[in-house]
Order: sequence, then C-alpha cells, then structure tokens
Amino acid sequence: MRRQGDWGEEYEIIGPKQTAYFSFTRLQARSRATLWRPGTAQIAIVPEGTGTLCCGGKRYGLEKGQEWFFPYAMEETWVEPELGQTLSLILAKPTGAKQPE
Repeated sequence: MRRQGDWGEEYEIIGPKQTAYFSFTRLQARSRATLWRPGTAQIAIVPEGTGTLCCGGKRYGLEKGQEWFFPYAMEETWVEPELGQTLSLILAKPTGAKQPE
C-alpha cells in the first residue's frame, strides 16, 4: 500500500521490485483524492468509474477508457468520483519518481 485514507487507497502494481524503468499504481477513490506529484510526468488511465478531474482551476469529466497526461510541472490535481461510485485510475510513472510521503 502506498497510501490510504477516508478517500480510498493507492497501491503499487509494478514497482522497483519488478523493474527499475517505470512504475504503475492503482488509485481507488471513493471521494475526493489528490494526485501526488511524482517529480516527473505521469499518465493516468481510467479503467472504471466516472467522475471529475480538477487541475489548474479547470474541471474535466472522467470516464472509463480515457487516458490523461500530466506534465512534470502539473499544478495541484484531484479527482472525485460520482456520488456512490468508486473511481479507479492506473497511474504510470517513469523511473526515478519520488515516493509519496
């Protein structure tokens, strides 16, 4: 488990134990969850759920099958599932990404 709270959890799927070149985590959000900034660019894939993504004061709809790219210098970003749902994101990060605190 990388991190967890009332909002949900984020856990490692592929990490340094498997490869030194990239990592994948799965974020399961039951309420508003802030994405941590890994110090590198990252890609998010939405395998299930619908909700909202907020970045830079703008809101975007999230739905199954979408892919999002977050640059190195992304502003505070959070996701929120639709009421009563769980929103799932697969987050892909290149090697050297810092770990959340």
